Amino acid sequence: MFSGVPFSNRSRPGRINKKSEGINLFPSTHQDGLVYRSLIPSKLLQVVEELPIDLGRHLPNPVAGESYTKWALTACQYIERKILNKNNLVYLDLGEVVTNYLLQVIQNRFHIVHKIFFNPKWRAELEQAFPEEIMFYAPVMEGKYEQMEGLVLKGDKLVSKNKSISLDNSKILIKELKEGRLCAGLLPSFLILAFLNEFKCFGSFAQVEYLPVYQKKLAELSFMKKSGIEKIPTSNLTTGVFPEKLNLYPADIILEGKKFKPNPNTKLGELLLPMKNILLESYLTGVLRIK
Repeated sequence: MFSGVPFSNRSRPGRINKKSEGINLFPSTHQDGLVYRSLIPSKLLQVVEELPIDLGRHLPNPVAGESYTKWALTACQYIERKILNKNNLVYLDLGEVVTNYLLQVIQNRFHIVHKIFFNPKWRAELEQAFPEEIMFYAPVMEGKYEQMEGLVLKGDKLVSKNKSISLDNSKILIKELKEGRLCAGLLPSFLILAFLNEFKCFGSFAQVEYLPVYQKKLAELSFMKKSGIEKIPTSNLTTGVFPEKLNLYPADIILEGKKFKPNPNTKLGELLLPMKNILLESYLTGVLRIK
C-alpha cells in the first residue's frame, strides 16, 4: 500500500468499501487529511463496534490513538487471507519503507540520495528536470480540518503553501522524517525502490505511464548517467476487473457468506476490457490516447 494519499482518494482508504454505500471510519474533519501515520479516531471504534458480527470478527481490535495505517493493513491481511484462503499474504506501507530507507542513507554524505537533496548543484539539476514535482507530502491544519499538502523543491528548501523545510542541514530533514508525518512522494519513492534498488514494481495503469517518464528524465541527469537505470523494466501492468462482477468487494463476499471462486480460464484481455476507458485515458493529461 502507498499511504501518501488523502482519505478522499478514489481508493477510499478511510472506508470499508462495499457495493452499496461504503462505511466511513473517519470524521469529516479528516476527509482531505493525509493517510500516512494517521491515528485511529474514536469514530472508528464506534463504527467497528456496530458492524455486523460476520464482518467485525475478521477485523483487528482498534485502539484509539494508535496507528491507523497499521490497523488498516492488518485488516486487509485478515480479510483477504480468509477470502483467498492464503495465509502468506503480507501488506506493508511503502511510505514507511521509504522513510526508514531515507533515515539511513541521508546520514551518509556519499550516498546518491544524500547528494540529491544536499548537494546544491545536484539539487538544482533535479529541480530543473522536475519543476513543481511533489517530493514529500505533509499534513497541515486549516482550522479544525486536516489538509494534505505537497512540498516541492525551491532552491535550498522544500516548500508548500503552509510549510517550509530547510535543506541547509540534513538533521532538519531527518527530524521531520523521524518525528513527523513527512511522507515521500512518488518520485523519491520510485527512485529508491525501482531505480536504485531495482525492485520490479508490478503496478497499476497509472504507474505504467508515469514510471517510464520518471525513468527518462532521471537517466538524463548528469549524476545518474552511469547508473544504467534506462535498462530497468518499468512497464509491468497488473490490474483488471472481473467482467461478470464489476463491483466486487471483500466485505460483500464475507457478508453474503459466499465463496470467492474466480474463473481460472478467464483471459487477461477479459479482465482489461471492463476498464478500457480508464486504460485509454492518459493518467498524466486526462486525454484519450485513442478516439
